[in-house]
Amino acid sequence: MTKLKAGALGVILLVGVATPLVIHYQSQAKLRDRDVLLQQQNEQLAQLTAENTRLSNLLAQANSPAAQDQMRELAILRGKVGSLKSQLAAAEKAQRRNMTVPQTKVEVDPMEQQKQIAIAKLNYTKGWILAFMQFAEQHQGRFPTSFEEAASFLPDEAKAQASLAADQFEIVYQGSPNEITNANTIIVVREKEAWQTPDGGWARAYSFADGHSEIHKAADGNFQPWEQQHLIPPPPGGDVTK
Repeated sequence: MTKLKAGALGVILLVGVATPLVIHYQSQAKLRDRDVLLQQQNEQLAQLTAENTRLSNLLAQANSPAAQDQMRELAILRGKVGSLKSQLAAAEKAQRRNMTVPQTKVEVDPMEQQKQIAIAKLNYTKGWILAFMQFAEQHQGRFPTSFEEAASFLPDEAKAQASLAADQFEIVYQGSPNEITNANTIIVVREKEAWQTPDGGWARAYSFADGHSEIHKAADGNFQPWEQQHLIPPPPGGDVTK
């Protein structure tokens, strides 16, 4: 009995000691949980404080004169963009409408049209006489007997003349330019057909041995008297219409 009482007393003592230890551990666990919760709350509070500060700064900047000026400029730009879009839409609409409406025929000034034709022929024949000179430099100092021979020397500007072609002209001198003493008066290339001018006369394009071109006019359409003064007769049996 004494031993049993002593054992029971020991168990009671152990139970009595264990109970405070369990309570102590539970308290410490609660304190740790509370510390973790407080730390999380502090971190959230710090984030909220920083966000509040950022928003306050943005609000202050938005209310500043510079920000208000920028907003006004932005509004003006948006207005201009809207206006341009409206203008573009109106222009596209007008363009589509014009495509369906017959275009009014524009009156062409005959004198101006004649002037442009003459300029084109002058430039074209000048391009050919330049090609002839370059051809002569590489072929014993003689002009070509056909346009095909000198075609590779023709400047691009002359090639671009879509309204003119070599078969509208003829070569009337095929000799050597070195044999000509008055090159500025000798015709090398001549337009085959004369064309009527708005004043009722006739005109023809010519290129000369010195490299220049002219448009000569004849009121009655007879160019022979003038041409005879500027042509070198071909040799017997020669053909000048190449």
